[in-house]
Amino acid sequence: MDRYFASMPFGKIIWRSNWSISTDGVLFKLGPSGHHSDIRDESESDHQKNVTMAPSHYEPSPEELEWWRVESKTIDGNKCALRMERQTLHRLEKTGALIFGFTTILEPLSELKKEGCGPQLAEALNGLKSGSSPAMDVYKNGVIWREPLVEYLTS
Repeated sequence: MDRYFASMPFGKIIWRSNWSISTDGVLFKLGPSGHHSDIRDESESDHQKNVTMAPSHYEPSPEELEWWRVESKTIDGNKCALRMERQTLHRLEKTGALIFGFTTILEPLSELKKEGCGPQLAEALNGLKSGSSPAMDVYKNGVIWREPLVEYLTS
């Protein structure tokens, strides 16, 4: 990322968006118990752990599978929200400083379901496990909330 930031030209605005599921509707969370799971290989060096977000494949332990099963039973679609972020990055011309801005929106799943978007969102949730990086499903905790939320959104 350092090379990427160092080569960012002046005057160019870069933006990206992402999404996840909030199971409690809290807008901001601190620490490793926040939105995403750390699924990096324990044998990786600290440098690799800072670089590798999610491997392309991930094999959970039996303990993880059991924990996911138990946690999945606690998911209540009426308390969950779609968390969407739009992030922008640009370099200031005079100082060369990088500006990172973001906007976060939480949309309750109950509202999306009421608007008739439940089946489309359920399809997107299912797509997380079959995309180009299936381990992203673990990273975003889809392994815990996907099944109960797909059922909720399509009922």
